[in-house]
Amino acid sequence: MLACDADDGEFVPSTVAFDDIEEHFDRAYCERMFECQCEQGRWFESVGACEQSVRDQAEQLRAVPQGDGISYDPACVGARVDALDALGCATELDPAADDCASRCPIFHGERGVDEACSLDATNQYSDCAAGLSCNIQECDYDPVTGAETCTGSCTDPCAPQPGGGCGTCDQDSYCDWNIEECVPLPRVGDSCSNSGRCFGDAFCDASAVCVAQVELGGPCSGHRQCESGYCPAGSCAALPGRGDSCAGTNACADALACDFETQICVEADALICQWPSGLETYY
Repeated sequence: MLACDADDGEFVPSTVAFDDIEEHFDRAYCERMFECQCEQGRWFESVGACEQSVRDQAEQLRAVPQGDGISYDPACVGARVDALDALGCATELDPAADDCASRCPIFHGERGVDEACSLDATNQYSDCAAGLSCNIQECDYDPVTGAETCTGSCTDPCAPQPGGGCGTCDQDSYCDWNIEECVPLPRVGDSCSNSGRCFGDAFCDASAVCVAQVELGGPCSGHRQCESGYCPAGSCAALPGRGDSCAGTNACADALACDFETQICVEADALICQWPSGLETYY
């Protein structure tokens, strides 16, 4: 369950102590995977195999050298546990959900936004402060040790704003390299020659103008152009339903998935069924 305040029921972000990583991910990731319906198989054959993978990853994290300004972030790992709890057995990600907090670096330093940073790409941690990421600009590889060290500047991935420096653009903005700033995506009727994409569901047509998506039966040359998200043969059509063929497109209606063996649309498995790890590292 999500962490809640015992007094008023309000959500309180979790924190996970360094020595308790296995306990939390065994529950939120491994046990959950085997509670969910996974008709097309799971990433692991058993709860025990999943728990062993969690232990292996936790040991790799404990091998990261701490000190000299680098420290473990219990709130970051707690955010990942909370994200797994919120996901549950869902078959699709909630597009409105803001999971930025769970994409934090497990280890952090003390450098602030726009300060120079270094990244140990081998162990996957940087010296940016908690919640910040090292926006990589250059990397050096040591062929003798096999270590890769990168440099860049610290950015806040959870606070992107139009007008901010490139590298921090949100989903409704793009980087205009002419001015090196994030600018709002063009809307229907606007030119998309610089962005190559448009705001919301609009798409950038062959004349580099943003146009609205096409209704069922209308002409199309790609799935993105249709309101239905499906352009199988030059015109927009409804997505294949349960039991329909998905051969050649792998496309199916909501809550369905294409069975790769039969090429038929079937009930979709929970997303967590095919996740190889609950402990992805972001730096």
